[in-house]
Amino acid sequence: GMCFWSENHSLMFFVSAYIAGNVYPDEIFVRSGKTGREMEASARLRIRDWMEAAVREGFDEFHSGGYTPITFAAILNVVDFGDEELSVLAKKAADKLLHDLAVQTFKGVAVAPMGRIYREALYPYSQDIQSLVNLLNPQAPDQFSEWVIFLATSRYELPKDLKKIMEEPVSAVYGESNARICVEKTGDYMLTSVQSPRDGAPRVWENIYGKDGADMGSFAFVKSLNECFHGTTQFEPGVFGYQQHMWYAALDPAAVVFVNHPGGSCEACSTRPGYWFGNGIMPALKQVKNVLYGIYRIPETHPIPFTHVYWPESRFEERLTGGGWLAGKAGSGYVGLWCSEELKSYNDVIFDCEYRADSRDTAYVCVMGMQKEFAGLKEFLEDCKKLKPVYDREEGSLKAGNDGIVYKEYENLTQYV
Repeated sequence: GMCFWSENHSLMFFVSAYIAGNVYPDEIFVRSGKTGREMEASARLRIRDWMEAAVREGFDEFHSGGYTPITFAAILNVVDFGDEELSVLAKKAADKLLHDLAVQTFKGVAVAPMGRIYREALYPYSQDIQSLVNLLNPQAPDQFSEWVIFLATSRYELPKDLKKIMEEPVSAVYGESNARICVEKTGDYMLTSVQSPRDGAPRVWENIYGKDGADMGSFAFVKSLNECFHGTTQFEPGVFGYQQHMWYAALDPAAVVFVNHPGGSCEACSTRPGYWFGNGIMPALKQVKNVLYGIYRIPETHPIPFTHVYWPESRFEERLTGGGWLAGKAGSGYVGLWCSEELKSYNDVIFDCEYRADSRDTAYVCVMGMQKEFAGLKEFLEDCKKLKPVYDREEGSLKAGNDGIVYKEYENLTQYV
């Protein structure tokens, strides 16, 4: 079976049809019944719509550790083989992809919520996307990806100012497709997440799959079909997830923390979502600067009744626990994680990296701090405790300090085919 509808695959098929039609303008293409000129014209329209959507709205599989280099290579084909209008649009799309990657780079490594991810979420520095980061900053860790070979013969020139953007502090909220991404990046830590729900904002683009009169030959239909197969880009609590990575807390490229609701019960499972990547059920998430609030509610109909924390003990120079909190130090930063349930250490394929919360209704608070703000990890932990998190299951509300989040369950039928 061939996947025609994913973000990068669709563009590759459009470009193939565009070029083939150009090379054989008078031939009849048996499968479509169109002449080469007709094939080229229809493919051109789809390519233009793809590029305009990417430039205007961002990417559906945003910041994907495995797929971003493929998407980038597909865009370069349009830069090099499209007509002038398409080439200009493709250059803008490539520039946007790399700019947003630079914003989400921390200490030379791409650390980001992602529209699509695999188990490499555990080790951000080992993802294929590092091949692009290293091109922009040769001092950054590199990772082999055959897709960057497209640059060897492309006329596209890498932007010159992105290394500086990688190294600058960031405090921002921005959109990628229907997702709303929060990032708080300093020289000491990075906290980044997707809003769930999207801060009350409506969808950026409409899903037309299954609607009367929908043009099945349009890119809008292909884009909608991809969302149904590969998961919603409008993050909402209670909706089934796929391979979306919701959040990261990072002190360095190896000392990273996150929580997910697994799609399978153990590392040996081959499901999507998997044990460490994606979420069976999406949580409610809210980030306010250096603090993240999360509520994970798993219905009785879902077979996996727990959430778990990726907490790689060996990556922290110091660790403390107390009052429902885990706290760790690495480099010049601190991270604290509170859970409404008792967190129990668990070992599967990897050891001393996992804590489980054995509950279908669990709240979390994650706090980041700088070493220069505290005398030590103990003082940071005591400051975290002052937030006094309280989770009211009946109301579905989490409060910590002067802020918090209330859980509201959503249903999103664009998730399904």
